Amino acid sequence: MKFSAIVKVLLTTGFIGRSSGQERMALFLHNHNGFFLQLSGDPSHHDDPENLQDSFGAQRTSFGPCDTSIGAGKCLSSTDAFYNYCKKDGLKLEDCQASVSKLSEAVGLDYDSETRTCFALFVGVGLTEDDLKAFCPKADEVAFYYPETSGFPVDAQSNVESFACFQCSRG
Repeated sequence: MKFSAIVKVLLTTGFIGRSSGQERMALFLHNHNGFFLQLSGDPSHHDDPENLQDSFGAQRTSFGPCDTSIGAGKCLSSTDAFYNYCKKDGLKLEDCQASVSKLSEAVGLDYDSETRTCFALFVGVGLTEDDLKAFCPKADEVAFYYPETSGFPVDAQSNVESFACFQCSRG
């Protein structure tokens, strides 16, 4: 197939001439059997934390990173209390941190590397379970067990090996 035929096929199939708003690009190579092989496709924004749709459903811009490592284990407050949480399964650590950073009310996160589970952590003082449900409409689970917990995580319960505790930085 000649170059002009390849361009004609690409034009008629819509791979060239798309609007800049779609930001799509596809490169094709014609093989000896007459098929086109796709060499590259739509740009992926899923790996860019700034473009990541919040996994918890908040869809806000970042309020500050949640990447200050406190240590291995579940996060604890200054009074050795656990936190209320919104849970989301199946996230990479980077996606978890990006999603939790968009929850202005979150003080930290617990991440379980074995199950790839993300826990956005919230204080109890001044909040209710309904507040957490409103903050995290797409959460797999919401738990409000610790109404007296306050402050940012300062320590981690180290007997939970697959967990890592991170504190959020709020400006």
